[in-house]
Amino acid sequence: VENVHINLFINGFLVFITLSILNVFNYKPFLKLFIIVATSVSGLLYSLSDLIVYYLENLLILKPVLFLAFQFFIGLSLFMSVYGLIKISSNPNLKLLKLNIAFFSFIIIIFFLLNGVLFFDKIGICVECVRTYYLGNQELYIKPKTLEGLFKVFYPHLIPLAIISFTLIHLLFFTSFNKTLSVILGVSGFISSFIDNLSGILIRYVSDIFSIVKLLSFFLLEISFIAGFLIVMILSFKKEPV
Repeated sequence: VENVHINLFINGFLVFITLSILNVFNYKPFLKLFIIVATSVSGLLYSLSDLIVYYLENLLILKPVLFLAFQFFIGLSLFMSVYGLIKISSNPNLKLLKLNIAFFSFIIIIFFLLNGVLFFDKIGICVECVRTYYLGNQELYIKPKTLEGLFKVFYPHLIPLAIISFTLIHLLFFTSFNKTLSVILGVSGFISSFIDNLSGILIRYVSDIFSIVKLLSFFLLEISFIAGFLIVMILSFKKEPV
């Protein structure tokens, strides 16, 4: 699940940015549609491939097949983007841009759903579970977290969550959704994610009362980001300009 969690973020943004650039150029709409669908689907399936082969042991061949498929289509998208920059005039397709946004939003929603699964699996969803995870339990032979271990989790999450918050606000601004609520969703997602990350250190070195803060901030970040990208995905299929 942790591998899938990381791959969804990296591959999701890679696909989204690459296909957004590709859509700028004046290729035939059907060709761009095929590349967008094929790259997005192969990227999603490859990101999920660890889980797929884990539960379908007889289909281990899927892992390398999905890897090669994704590499082919993402490579083709990059090549076409570079070629378009050199040889082809620009002609963005609004409908395909909305489709790309919808695919990206779907991937990010899965990312945060798996984030919830990962939290439940590693920590649990009760205050005592959170306290035990960070402070340890001698009876259960669970060691308390070290500052180095906590910082290795805190630091790498700062930039990705800021990027997701930034992206969410901008995508919502290009829809007909209320602008004030758009900012609230994006900012609440980032602030709650920052508090969620920081609270682990606070639980360990300040007070176990922050176990409640950790739990509440995690639920808030999940709700903010899932709701925000779900709105983006739904409005991407409507006729209003995106």
